[in-house]
Formats: sequence, C-alpha cells, structure tokens
Amino acid sequence: MDLVLVGLSHHRVPVEVREKFSVPAGEMEPELRRLLEAAPELRSAVILSTCNRVEVYALATRVHAGFRVLISYLSRRSGLDYSSFRTHLTLLSNARAVEHLLRVVSGLDSLVLGEDEILGQVRAAYMAAGRAGATDAVLNGLFQRALSLGKRVRTLTGINNGRASIPGAAVALARSVTGGGGRDLADRTVLVVGAGAMGRLAAGLMRDRGAGRILVANRNLKRAEELAGELGGTPVSWDSLREALSEADIVICCTNAQGYVVTGDMLRSVAGERRSPLCLIDIAVPRDVERDVEAELDPNGKCQIRLFDIDDLHRVVEDSNRERLAEAEKAEALVEAETEAFVKWWREREVAPYLKALRERAEELRLRTTGRFERDLAALSPREQAKIEQFTRSLMKGFIRGPLEALKELASAGGEYPAGLEMVSRLFELDKDMGTDTSPDTYPGQDPDTYPGQDPGTGSGAGSSTVTGPGTGLDTNTGPADSGMVRDADEGGERDAP
Repeated sequence: MDLVLVGLSHHRVPVEVREKFSVPAGEMEPELRRLLEAAPELRSAVILSTCNRVEVYALATRVHAGFRVLISYLSRRSGLDYSSFRTHLTLLSNARAVEHLLRVVSGLDSLVLGEDEILGQVRAAYMAAGRAGATDAVLNGLFQRALSLGKRVRTLTGINNGRASIPGAAVALARSVTGGGGRDLADRTVLVVGAGAMGRLAAGLMRDRGAGRILVANRNLKRAEELAGELGGTPVSWDSLREALSEADIVICCTNAQGYVVTGDMLRSVAGERRSPLCLIDIAVPRDVERDVEAELDPNGKCQIRLFDIDDLHRVVEDSNRERLAEAEKAEALVEAETEAFVKWWREREVAPYLKALRERAEELRLRTTGRFERDLAALSPREQAKIEQFTRSLMKGFIRGPLEALKELASAGGEYPAGLEMVSRLFELDKDMGTDTSPDTYPGQDPDTYPGQDPGTGSGAGSSTVTGPGTGLDTNTGPADSGMVRDADEGGERDAP
C-alpha cells in the first residue's frame, strides 16, 4: 500500500477555484464513505478542507492508482474537468506526503506562518474520518503523530508568536485600509458575520485593538448573542444583516455558508445610503460576499465600498512571516525528525508480517521433512529425538537468518524496499502464508485524545515520490508541451515526469 495526497492550496490556486472543491464539515463523513465505497483502490482516507487548502490523504494499492481515483473524485466534487485544474494540483506520495502533512499541521505551509487554526482543522478532519470509519492503523498513526508534532512545534518554537492567524491578518488589513492606528478604530463600527471559531477570534482581536463598537451577526441568533455578550458587543439577527451593513465601517465575513451571505443587490442598496467608506474583508471559503459587486458598484469611480478576500491577505502577512523565519527553521528540523521516525515505524510495520510468515514457512518445512522419518525417529530414545529436534531447528534457523536480516534491512532502506519484499515473498512462497498483521494499531506515544478508535488496517509502502502540476502521466491526453517533476525522496534527485 502507498500513501497518496492530492490537493490544492493557496500557494497555486486562487480562492475562486479553491471554493469549488471545499467540503463543508457537515458533509465530510458521508463524503468519505462514498469515496471509499466507490474506490476499491483505496483502503482509507482523510479529507482536509480549510479556507486555504483542500487535500485528500489516502492509502492506495499503488501510487498512480490512488492519484487517478482522487483526481476523479475532485473533478466530480468541483464539477470541473480535470484539464481545467490539472496545473493547480499538487500530488505527493509516501514519505513526501508524510512530510507535507507534518509541515501543514505545524503551520509551515500556511498563509500566515505558524497559525494556530490549522491544528484544530487537522484534528477535526481526522476525527471526522474516524467517525466515518475511513481510517486505518497507518493513517491513525500518521495523524496522531502530526497532531502531537503540531503541539510540540508551538511549544518548543516561537513560530506562533503574536497570535498568528487568518483573522489576525484580516484585522491588520482592516486597520491599514481604514487608517492604521488603534485610535482610528475607536471611531469605527465593526460587523463580524459568523460566530464560529474564526468569527470569535476576529471579534476578539477587534475588541483588543480598540474598536469602538462591535456587531455580531449569525444565522443562529443565540450564538451571536453569546459572542456579543462576551465582548460587550451587539448581536444582530440574520434578518437585520442589511441594516447592520449600513451601520458598519468594517465588515469581516467568516461563515460556513455554501452560498453568498452578502449579495450584490444588498451592497448596491447599502452603497446609496452611505456617507463613509465601507471595508469588507471576506475570509470565508466558499466566499460569503459576491465578488463582482465591487466593479458593479463604482462605474464613475465614486463608490466607497472596498472588497477584499482571503487571497488579498498576502501583502499584510509578509512582514509578520519574515519575523518568524528563524523559528520556522527550528520547526522544519522537528518536522524532518518526525518524518524519519514515522516512516521507520511504517516500514517496520510493513515488514513485520513477512518476518512472521518466513519463520512460519521455515517451521512448516522442518515439520514436513521430519514427518517423513516419523517411524525411524520413533525407534530412537527420547534423548536422541530431542537432539534431532534441536538440530533441525538450528538448521532452519541458520537457513533463514540471511533472509530475515535482509528483510529487517529493508525496513530502513530506500524507495526500492517494496520490490525487495515482493522478491523475498516469491522466493520463499510466502504469499499463501501471509497472515493478518498483528502489530499495534497505533503509533507509539499517541495522544489518546486524537484517536477515533477505528478498526486498524495493515501497513503500507513507505518509499516516496512527488508529482506536482501537469505532466504526471495521469491523463492520456497530456501533450509534449506539458512538464512536471517527479522527485524521489530517498534518492533526493529529480527526473522528468513520465
């Protein structure tokens, strides 16, 4: 089995494309069940869907089989033809996929370096997969260690200093657009649309930055009332959202809605009533604010409404990210060590059934051979029988010592070790003797709070390759103009994609 990852992220994909692939939390479990039921090539899967990425991690029978299944899934999910998003894709396998997840959960791959939200988002994705029965022992081990590492990185480094977060970047953008200093916010009315984790953080930061008045709107009024009460703000009913837009100077939208919350018609009607500028920052994916409204509102260059989405945060996070680069280097070292540790455990788990089967095969041959001389042995004294028993056991032990050592060496070998396992299996006719892997279901040192308690599966191959972008050989229509790279993680080299 191979670990495969197919995904899209903020590094290469604009929000208007990412939002087409997003999977709401309420759909995650049935989505995973449908994916695995329709794909015998996959043994287990976890879907990570956030405002900045949609990634599917899965154990597959073969790397390219897994790639094909997941690309087909993403195509169905988004309603887009593969050719329209192939250049946006990142495809990773085995050790490189492990390393990527560990970098993601550590905040190293985030728009805001070291952000804390991603840790909770990875945990939620993993727990959803557990409830759906979509995980096995290898994915359990991987995600448990990823979550543990994410905590450790934030404890041992300062990568998340300054409360690094997407809402924090949105607040910084709002301050820069509306005048900058905290004193300027004292005269501002801020409307936060959405009372979930992101909305709570955004509203809290606005309060801490001295916002004069905070309005909280949420589809569930009780949640809006609770958050507003904590912050000394004012709750807004969903039906009163348009009126709140008229009052606000700054709006931060961060709901989980699957359609536009703030429509073009809404803003056009609000624009005619305003005497002061309105700054809208939409950090939701899918987006909450109808994007084309900005252009429609200002045919004469006089409109005072400015609209930003999550991709516009890049310019305000660059300075903050630079300040954390030294801490990021420490985090990268932790990621590298954890990647090596996990891959070692994974390979040992893969090899364990072969060791067991080889020993059982040797014992089977020994008993079959001595059974042919059962009558002759019966005529010997008990002492002589014991000597022959000892001799045959020692003989078989010596005979398989070399293959056993070779199998153990494969556990720490490079990307060719699956081929080595197959060769040993064929030489000693182990296929029919392969039993169920009884090694531990979880990775040593797991965080018990992160384990969803699903039935374990078996291990998988831990060689590694990376494919990013076009030219992966997954599309028979790939033309000669397409290019891509396949990286062999164990050799550290690169070669043209097939």
